[in-house]
Amino acid sequence: MGHKIGKSSQVISNWERGFTKGVSVEAVAKIAEVLQVDIRYFFPNTKFFVAMDARLQAIIEAYPRLTEHTKEIIDNAIRKDVSQDI
Repeated sequence: MGHKIGKSSQVISNWERGFTKGVSVEAVAKIAEVLQVDIRYFFPNTKFFVAMDARLQAIIEAYPRLTEHTKEIIDNAIRKDVSQDI
């Protein structure tokens, strides 16, 4: 698993044993892709995903495969939008 998602076996072991908190969305999306499950599989009681529209789902699923430049564009757009709400 670790090799397929670009993480060491130690990192995976720490996740499995609950030693690491705050696993990134990108990592969870990669795991879901490798296991061929929807990312919502890991969050069965989370209502956020129920309300998620198709565009957001597409971004989450594609994010691990995007170039760093494209990820930076998305990150900057999110930061800009959030800062306008403050």
